[in-house]
Amino acid sequence: RGCIGPEEVHGFAGFLSMVATDILLALLINVATGELCKAFAFQIAKFWNFKDMRHRLFCFHMTGALIDGLAAIGVFSFLAFAFLPEWEQTIEASWDDASMCQHFFDYQICHAMAGCSETDQVW
Repeated sequence: RGCIGPEEVHGFAGFLSMVATDILLALLINVATGELCKAFAFQIAKFWNFKDMRHRLFCFHMTGALIDGLAAIGVFSFLAFAFLPEWEQTIEASWDDASMCQHFFDYQICHAMAGCSETDQVW
């Protein structure tokens, strides 16, 4: 029968547990990256010799905000492209089926390096 999700076993409570763990994981990742950005910004701010602490703290906070903003853009961009819907229909095939790969450049190089002739069957 295979592996089934908690919402099929426990109903709405299983669905809530899945959503809650996803939210907690996202918050944990957000807090962890924020703390890493703060630590990195602190090290960057230490490189300059500021005359007073106010300028050093300003540099620390602005650098941290910039790094955290870039990290957030990177994370959400990755998530957007990782879960991007497929616009073309995926053809069901086995994992070693290379019949659709013949027009790719890297496949042609590998095919030539392996010494395969043109009459060889493609899986």
